[in-house]
Amino acid sequence: MVKQTVLMMGMATLLSACVSGSDFAHLQSQVTQLDAKLRTAENQLQVLQKELTVVKGQRVVRLPTGAPTTTRRRSSQQPDYAMSEQERLFNTALNHYKGGNIQSAIQQFEQFAGQYPNDKHYAQALYYLGEANYTLRQYDKAQQVLEVLVYQTPSAEVSPGAVALLEKVYRGKGDNTKLSELDNFKQNLSSPGLEKSQ
Repeated sequence: MVKQTVLMMGMATLLSACVSGSDFAHLQSQVTQLDAKLRTAENQLQVLQKELTVVKGQRVVRLPTGAPTTTRRRSSQQPDYAMSEQERLFNTALNHYKGGNIQSAIQQFEQFAGQYPNDKHYAQALYYLGEANYTLRQYDKAQQVLEVLVYQTPSAEVSPGAVALLEKVYRGKGDNTKLSELDNFKQNLSSPGLEKSQ
């Protein structure tokens, strides 16, 4: 311990002899300034890392375009207390979907479709459910829902967007057999005098 102290004092004396007093004070001042700048930069880095974490948690999910929507002015909408349970559930699911909360929207649309298969919004709910699953790259689920929509609901309720989305799912999965079946279905649907079989 004594040897270390003596050695350090000797080094300090040697160094002080090499550098004049004013140069030493100037160097010490520069080191202090650089140390302060380094601490400031480290603090800024920590703040930016925290902000980045928050931003990553708020990623915006880009929803596919072309979804069938019905727009109504707010003044013509029924107040929440006058809505039926199925309207409230459908609107909640739709708001979650449009707000980018896709997983919650899927749960709400599944609940709606399961409870209200005869509701006027049933086909729309199936479309959004298929599109939401497609957005999350859950192609098997999207295919299952869209096939019910396209092949099992009345043709008047099936939008061209639903058929196009089902086609995208088949193409994405490389299912040429299903693509051929869908093409035949579209041709039969557009032929005069032919009704879609249910």
